Amino acid sequence: MSCPHVAGVVALLKTLYPHWSSAAIKSAIMTTEVTVTRRVKNVGTPGKYEARLRQPRGFLATIEPTSLTFKDAGQEQTFKLTLKANKKNSPSPPPSLNDYWSMYSFGELLWSDGSHYVRSPIIKYTLRALEGEIVRRFWWIYEEFYPLIQDLARIIPSSSSSSSSSSFYSPFHHHWSLRKLGFLEKWGFEKLVYKDSKTEIRRDHKYAVKPPNIFATEVPMSENTVGKTTHKTEGQIMYYYYHGTISKRREPCRKMVNRSIVKMEGLRYVVDSTMREATGASYIVYLGGHSHGHEVTQAQLNAVRDSHHHFLGSFLGSKEKAEEAIFYSYKRHINGFAAMLKEEDAAAIQKHPDVVSVFENGVRKLQTTYSWDFLMLEHNGVIHSSSLWKKARFGEDTIIANLDTGVWPESKSFSDEGYGSIPSKWKGKCQAKAGIPCNRKLIGARYYIKGYAALIGKEHVNSSMENARDYEGHGSHTISTAGGNFVRGATVFGVANGTVKGGAPRARLASYKVCWPPNKYNIFGACTDADVLKAFDRAIHDRVDVLSISLGRFRDGYFSDAISIGAFHAVKNGIAVVCSGGNNGPTYETITNISPWIFTVGASTIDRKFVTYVLLLNGERFQGSSLTKPLPEDKFYPLITAAQAKVSNATIEDAMLCKRGTLDPNKVKGKILVCLGVGDEYARLERGHFASMAGAVGMILCNAKNSSSEIPSDYHLLPAAHLNYKDGLSVVAYINSTRSPSLPLSTCTDITQDRLIHQWNNPLGFITATKAELHTTRAPVMANFSSRGPNPLIPEILKPDITAPGVGIVAAFTEVRPTLGLDFDDRITPYFILRGTSMSCPHVAGVVALLKTLYPQWSSAAIKSAIMTTARTRDNRVSPIVDVMGIKANPFSYGAGHMRPNRAMDPGLVYDLTVNDYLDFLCAIGYNQTIIRKFSGGPYKCPHDAVAKANGSLSSSLLLNFNYPSITVPNITSEVTVTRRVKNVGAPGKYEARLRQPRGFLATVEPTSLTFKEIGEEQTFKLTLRAKNKKSSPPPSPSPSPYPPPNLNDYWSRYSFGELLWSDGIHYVRSPIVFSAAA
Repeated sequence: MSCPHVAGVVALLKTLYPHWSSAAIKSAIMTTEVTVTRRVKNVGTPGKYEARLRQPRGFLATIEPTSLTFKDAGQEQTFKLTLKANKKNSPSPPPSLNDYWSMYSFGELLWSDGSHYVRSPIIKYTLRALEGEIVRRFWWIYEEFYPLIQDLARIIPSSSSSSSSSSFYSPFHHHWSLRKLGFLEKWGFEKLVYKDSKTEIRRDHKYAVKPPNIFATEVPMSENTVGKTTHKTEGQIMYYYYHGTISKRREPCRKMVNRSIVKMEGLRYVVDSTMREATGASYIVYLGGHSHGHEVTQAQLNAVRDSHHHFLGSFLGSKEKAEEAIFYSYKRHINGFAAMLKEEDAAAIQKHPDVVSVFENGVRKLQTTYSWDFLMLEHNGVIHSSSLWKKARFGEDTIIANLDTGVWPESKSFSDEGYGSIPSKWKGKCQAKAGIPCNRKLIGARYYIKGYAALIGKEHVNSSMENARDYEGHGSHTISTAGGNFVRGATVFGVANGTVKGGAPRARLASYKVCWPPNKYNIFGACTDADVLKAFDRAIHDRVDVLSISLGRFRDGYFSDAISIGAFHAVKNGIAVVCSGGNNGPTYETITNISPWIFTVGASTIDRKFVTYVLLLNGERFQGSSLTKPLPEDKFYPLITAAQAKVSNATIEDAMLCKRGTLDPNKVKGKILVCLGVGDEYARLERGHFASMAGAVGMILCNAKNSSSEIPSDYHLLPAAHLNYKDGLSVVAYINSTRSPSLPLSTCTDITQDRLIHQWNNPLGFITATKAELHTTRAPVMANFSSRGPNPLIPEILKPDITAPGVGIVAAFTEVRPTLGLDFDDRITPYFILRGTSMSCPHVAGVVALLKTLYPQWSSAAIKSAIMTTARTRDNRVSPIVDVMGIKANPFSYGAGHMRPNRAMDPGLVYDLTVNDYLDFLCAIGYNQTIIRKFSGGPYKCPHDAVAKANGSLSSSLLLNFNYPSITVPNITSEVTVTRRVKNVGAPGKYEARLRQPRGFLATVEPTSLTFKEIGEEQTFKLTLRAKNKKSSPPPSPSPSPYPPPNLNDYWSRYSFGELLWSDGIHYVRSPIVFSAAA
């Protein structure tokens, strides 16, 4: 299967260069080199930076020039990096063709003047055959290897400019100087489109290929689809398509096997930049904040809208053109507008002195009940009088809002039975066209779709979807997790029976729908910046108390990020903002929503598991996992392997995967069928479907030897159990027990061999009903998917802030469609189990709402501090929290630790922050005070220290002394002192300091004790860090995770972790300490 991949590439090159010889084409594929160009701006003191390179395996990288000299701040220079194949430095062959990451080589470029260390990872992709690999949702196929370098260095805006180029940060600005010849753009219900490109897409081109700006026509998957070309205009770009020959294999939605494409011809599509020039793209023009406060009149709102029209009209030539271009005016608290603009107009607007930033309307991704027992708000359904639930009246009348996919109002989680009148402060409503019957529990529902429409084209928006109802389930799940009612007897497909509830069960809820499901014009769905910012503006006006936002994208700049901008204005108005940290783990530097005014949440497990047991007639018993209904009768059933049950013309390999048409119903009917459990969730559910069609009463899935040790809990259509590799072998051995005892069974895949097809003496077994077992597993464990730090933009701010339950969470779901979205499964359930930081985020939001109810006078920063400083870093076995591989986790995974709500209601001391502190932070990282003044919507002057830093001073004390509950100091060369301020929110008392020393450093605190005489009193302390003498320092610690990029292990080993604890004997106020030595 790898051979035709190369043949396809050769054919493309033959088409492109018909005069090239075969040897030339071979040489091009084997030895192609590439040069990429980057531009850097000096935002520090004058100096000379020298380049250092860590070579990617299998490639040779060179840099020109090798040094850059800067004479003043703001000066820019360019350099070139060349990559070419290097056989002497080639990596060893990958251990498995299914090892996706083996296709990458990693290196690093470092620029340093001795004080600053500017790193950029170099990521080199090489084509390898990936025969039969299945990936859900996203899949790209490249028919030629191409080099890729990502700008992952810390980029700080200069003090003299607020241009988007200086403040914009994105890790995925790709420079493709080789032609990108293959892009599998779309797949769907038995349809796909294959496109290939001749365009060189550079990082400064605004028409770069990125979903969901690319749309495709559809081609039915048939045996002899004829290749043809078409061109089509979609939204803002014109494309040329090639529809290639596609195999007979039919792959349903949500998975695609690359061998389904058997022929690719040599036509290329061309992005027509003139089309974009004519139509423009959607941009957000951010002008800062308004000063008219909450009590704004309609006349004031109209005046703001008119001012936006006049402002844009001055660039477009008339007010009428501006009115046509603008589709959102942000009029209440956020000042700005979203409009369709040409690239040159956007660039011109960016230069206007009244503009803070201009950025494209980007797309964000969507990122249990027992979990509240695990968090100790209850115990076995009993709520103790000391529980935060009781103390905070279950969050009564606090208003929680979410920005998500909408809400399913008919869910019992949103019933208003037993609720009094709506709080008088509430200024919101149910939007007239929202299609939501609001009540005294669900008090608001709105939707915002204009940004999405601008992205895909108004003509492609389905008018029947224009309402606030939840068609995906994500929004209902998250908002009910934060503040849903107590609902007894909730089940998921008849299992997991229990009482569901949210973190603040008596809170009022408001839903702002900003995320829209996939359709044939946008296979990924979208939550656009323009819609998100509009929802923020409205939620602030409506007087919500807490915003729960389970959305994210890779970090830009603070002023080029709709969530960052909206969250700042919310916090300024007393609203706490809690956001998911992202599901891009376990890779480091993947954390999102990193603004210091945002409460960023990671995800970890709870100590509950869903188990199903397999019982054999010989007395053996094996623990498996699934979420399925019980067998029809309480008796033993005959067992059969899929290899024994295959039809005559099926291969054993296909039969053991229980594929369609491979099973003989006469052999399977009435039996429990044993299949291999490899593949993704869709593949496993599909096996159950085909087993059921063949007449099986149950199914046992067994892991293969080389597969993960995890045994997932899937929602099978028939009674089922998933076993690990070892137990699967035992079951197969029992089924074959009448065979000769010398028969080897060395691997689970051995059961697929012909020698195992034989007569059997009626082996019998039974699958028990699914049962939830509590307190039997180690928890919390950091979820593999949870995004990790360090903070890629400002490493001095530790992110995530906290971790909370995000695995196996039961909550409300939509009932408008089959829950699993599979063409063979029409089951609908009102409650569903999901995992993700999307699920952990509303857990924290619910607790924040409880603390808001209990302490309405506390700031958002004080509430964040209370939760962070009372968190724990040990699990239910009193051992350090680990990740799924059993490796000790660290603050880059869990922040301050795992949330403990009951402790958070009496933290003793808090690290508080004001809006001015956040503005000082922006000054400290290089934003000028004119821009910050517009951002804040009021008068402001940068502190002297920040001004000195921006003008070239080495002082960075303002950033180090930012009063965050965690303490992070990167690149220590000798000695650093940081200052923190704590406020007493408990009884008077004396707090003593204790330190857990970071390895390789000596930490001291001054003073060592703090005495508080009254509530609200504040005191400061200093923490000094010194790097130990290298002779006395321990050897570098092992990498904090098994997943860091190859060749960069020494980078992660530079970090050391410690802890500062203040205690009066009753309260324990913990702050994580993270330090790294300069390279």
